[in-house]
Amino acid sequence: MFSWSRKIQNVSVVVPTMNSEKYIEPLVLWLNNNFTDVVIGVDSKTSDRTREIVSKYHVGLIDIPNDTGNRVEQMLEFISSKCKNNWVLRLDDDEFLSNATLNFLKNTLNTIKVESVAFHRK
Repeated sequence: MFSWSRKIQNVSVVVPTMNSEKYIEPLVLWLNNNFTDVVIGVDSKTSDRTREIVSKYHVGLIDIPNDTGNRVEQMLEFISSKCKNNWVLRLDDDEFLSNATLNFLKNTLNTIKVESVAFHRK
């Protein structure tokens, strides 16, 4: 797996997740190796070992209350409020970033004068 010699410090990464024990660990490990601020929001309806797996790493772990069947988009504001940086990157729990995207975050993000940046995903 690709890893920068230094972690990206100006971007917080948020990942909402639910019942992802089968695939969350490689992502959390990779994010922890590449970013200084990672917040994993685990849906309160999670019934597998997702929390246990995430808690092994030095990342933020928060429980997302889901008493009313909230959508992920509604949960993102709550998760993002726990971040340390102004730039927040939201990832799904089953996706990794390309080297080009990491390079953009590391070298270009602080030079642009907009409030948001979107990345096209297929």
